[in-house]
Amino acid sequence: MNHMRRAGNPFYRERAQRDLQGFKFTKVFGSGSSTEGTPRYEIWRCRKPGTSDLAMDIVLTPLTVSVTGDIDPLVFQVSRGLDFLAGNDIEYYIHGKLSPECKSVELDRDAMNRDRFDRLHAEVDDLHGAALAEAGIKDTDYERFADLIALAESLPEGEGEAARALEAALDLATRDESFVGTEHEYYHLLGELDLDTSDMGQITKPTDTLMTWLYLANEAARQILDDAALSATELAHAAA
Repeated sequence: MNHMRRAGNPFYRERAQRDLQGFKFTKVFGSGSSTEGTPRYEIWRCRKPGTSDLAMDIVLTPLTVSVTGDIDPLVFQVSRGLDFLAGNDIEYYIHGKLSPECKSVELDRDAMNRDRFDRLHAEVDDLHGAALAEAGIKDTDYERFADLIALAESLPEGEGEAARALEAALDLATRDESFVGTEHEYYHLLGELDLDTSDMGQITKPTDTLMTWLYLANEAARQILDDAALSATELAHAAA
């Protein structure tokens, strides 16, 4: 087993490995070959004998990789084989190739709070750079969000557009984290506070359910490739 390939989020990885214990992986169909040596049409059945819980089929075609069964369907628009599904970059690359109708996202509160920190830090720096430097709060010190808020609240009120922007950023920063539940609601609040949204980064992430299915399919593909590699090694030793 190639443990160096076992990258990714350890929570989802360990759950997928636990859920797949006792599973058998059987190629039920395969024909043709691609330029990379991967069968052009291939179906792998993944299931635990005696139960259909989490059973799934991995289907490879010239244009797609799909996973169907006792999970939500996953369809990837790629001309690849199991090597794609078994890749390391699940949350960005593999998820990025997922068909839009299969995607489900939720608000990433950590990313949202980093955006709130960034806005407040920038406005404090514009008006009170010396005080910010004295406090030693850098633009990457996200864990010091509360310190940044306390500093901003202690500063003298100013006048003009820059002071208004600082007040709006502080208003945003001091809202309870539950003040919004979706990306759209966050954008709407930024508009109400007349804050710029043009340079805002990604503040959504795949849902927990989707991540569970992605890691489960990824782990299944990895175990299939591991089994194939082990069989090839055993055959080579037998022939030696």
